[in-house]
Amino acid sequence: MPHQSIEVLHCPTTSSGALAADIHRRGNLPLAFGADCVIELTPRDIRENWKAATQMKRDVAGAVAAELSHRLTHCDDDDDAFEHAGEAAACLFLSLHHQGFGPADALKGCRVLWDAKHHCGAIECVGSL
Repeated sequence: MPHQSIEVLHCPTTSSGALAADIHRRGNLPLAFGADCVIELTPRDIRENWKAATQMKRDVAGAVAAELSHRLTHCDDDDDAFEHAGEAAACLFLSLHHQGFGPADALKGCRVLWDAKHHCGAIECVGSL
C-alpha cells in the first residue's frame, strides 16, 4: 500500500483565487491551513518569523518544524484554526529554513507536507500552487 504525505499548510499564489490575489496585491503572504483557514502575513510578520527561524541551526529547525507539522495535522475539528496561526507561521518558516529555501519561495507558492510513516516534514516550492 503506497504511503501518502499529508498537506499541513500551503501558501497559495495569486492564481489560486480572489482571496489569495487580494492578499498578494496588498503585499502580504496568504497562509492556508486547516479546513478553511487563511491568515495574512505582513512583510513585518515575514521578517520576524524568518529572523527567528534562521537563528536556529537547520537540523534543529527541521526537528521543530516536524513537531509543529505533526501537531497541526492532529488538531481536532472542534479546534479554532486561528488558535494555531502562530504555529502554522512558525512551521512554514522553520520548514523553509530547514530545507534551504527562503521567504521569497513562499511568495512564489509552496506547501508543507507531513509524512507520518517517517515522522518528518517536507516542503515543496512550486510557483504554480
